[in-house]
Amino acid sequence: MTSRQGEPLDQTLVGESAITDHVDVCLSPEQAWQLVVDCEAQQLWIGSGSCMLPVPGSGARLCDEAGDWRRGTVFAVAPAESSIECLLAPPSWWGSGVPQTRLAIRLSELPKGRSRVEVEETGLPADSTDGSPSEDARVFWHRALERLRDLCARIKKRRENPRQAVVVIHGIGEQEPGATLKSFVSGSLKTEGWLKPDRASRIFEMRSMTLKAGDRQLRPRTEVYELYWAHLIQDTNLTQVVSWIRDLLFRRRVPDRFVDAWYLAWGAILGIVALAVARAVGWWQPQIAYLVSGGIVALAATALWRLLGKSFVLGSLGDAARYLTPRPANIEKRQAIREAGVDLLEALHTRGDLDRIVIVGHSLGSVIAYDVITHFWIRAHRRHLRLPRVRKAGIEIGRSLHKTGVKKVQKLQHEAWKMARANSQPWLITDLVTLGSPLSAAEFLMARSPEEFKKRQTDREFPTCPPVCEERTVRQGKRRFVCFDAPYDDRFGGKDRSFSFFHHAAPFAVTRWTNLHFPSRLHKDPVGGPVKGQFGAWVRDVPLEAPVGHPRFLHCRYWQPSEQCTEGSEVHIQALHDALGLECGRELLAEMSKHSPLMYLPTKLDAQASRLG
Repeated sequence: MTSRQGEPLDQTLVGESAITDHVDVCLSPEQAWQLVVDCEAQQLWIGSGSCMLPVPGSGARLCDEAGDWRRGTVFAVAPAESSIECLLAPPSWWGSGVPQTRLAIRLSELPKGRSRVEVEETGLPADSTDGSPSEDARVFWHRALERLRDLCARIKKRRENPRQAVVVIHGIGEQEPGATLKSFVSGSLKTEGWLKPDRASRIFEMRSMTLKAGDRQLRPRTEVYELYWAHLIQDTNLTQVVSWIRDLLFRRRVPDRFVDAWYLAWGAILGIVALAVARAVGWWQPQIAYLVSGGIVALAATALWRLLGKSFVLGSLGDAARYLTPRPANIEKRQAIREAGVDLLEALHTRGDLDRIVIVGHSLGSVIAYDVITHFWIRAHRRHLRLPRVRKAGIEIGRSLHKTGVKKVQKLQHEAWKMARANSQPWLITDLVTLGSPLSAAEFLMARSPEEFKKRQTDREFPTCPPVCEERTVRQGKRRFVCFDAPYDDRFGGKDRSFSFFHHAAPFAVTRWTNLHFPSRLHKDPVGGPVKGQFGAWVRDVPLEAPVGHPRFLHCRYWQPSEQCTEGSEVHIQALHDALGLECGRELLAEMSKHSPLMYLPTKLDAQASRLG
């Protein structure tokens, strides 16, 4: 017979002995019980590779630093009393003839929301020599309970320190990496912070900014990221832009804000055609002076094109032309931008230390934000942590489609998000904020006709706010649904459970959408405008007045303060603050206290998330 380290034991086993040990943890018995019996948590406090499901008859495996320590069988589980009992076989180094031992782990309640975890193992061979079986078991369980205490403390600390993130997506143009991030933080948030390497991005030039947290009851620690995509659309040529503009000119219905530009473009085209025809039939006989002046004008126009027009048309307008047009030459670019956005959201979600995400999109960046949310929702909307008592979606969105009051429906969406989080769904995006968004003309820019646009929304290709529902016949008659049930086995060994999730085109069942826009005029903001008419009555459109001192060309001033405004009088900045809702610390703390501690294990939750269906 040898010890755990392989040294011979110079003693004879006499009788039986028992060991007991306990530790007080800072979680309630109900929550500590989940850590005691969950396999992922057991690997953190018992040992890597350990598993002891709370199902009678299931196998038990206990591991330490050297690998397998003991194996056995679970024979009794009492969740109401928070206790589990196992029969454990002796390891080989205890020698032959050693019977199975009986292990019991019990939890009891202590004051102030604490609990005591007690371990008792009976039937151990009695021996007083160091390195004996009883000493081996005592040391093993003492170390395990210490790790459990530390794990509970880490989880409690994590739940008392909420964190949120803001993802900013820039618009058209050849911006430098990080320029939009710095401008957004300095212009709108006006708080101290520090730059850090952006570990969620694959671009080495990118940085994130951490804002200094004040009272966590008000604004929790906030991180700001930029989704940079300008480098992904390059080599745009004039033919691609002209082709896009040509398609827009032949659309049947033109939004009011584009009518002036539309008539101007057609007037220029018809004027050029008229001059060409007149010259061809001899109606216009230019003289030498006219030819010389025409040449000068042509040279000036060419120089102006090279200095200003080419950069704007190909470097800025070309971004919109290529992203908004799903032609074969553009698919790779569109895919790369969307993948970058989805990958960024995936990285932020799987970190495990964030509790809320807000996405802000400016100009074309708002279209990208909409697409990124759409495609990340398709990936994530069926995930959850397989908890034993998953509740159905508490808010029936389908029953509330008739509601149009913005405050009421946004509260409804937020309550649905809270319920989804309580059900351990890893969806952290609470808000989409769009600024100067071309989505206000989506049926003109994203489809060939309004009828095609509505059809694609009905087909759930373009998610709406509120979501498109399905009609199904039930006992009470026809009803509209946005939720579906799927069966699953919970992570504690239960069977015949079901989980309720929203369908693949319903991200705005749990995500609020606020759209800020200046007046939709060619000399103010020719791009932005109200979005509600395009994507649904639950979008909160917020019209903004021009800031003092800047009555024109407002498209790039959504987070830029005016030098002539006094502190607190910048209405457009205050509207952006309200839409971001960063002062949410007290609410997050209240919700996090209700969540399962398994959601805050110091590992990536996505490793244990299951995909239904």
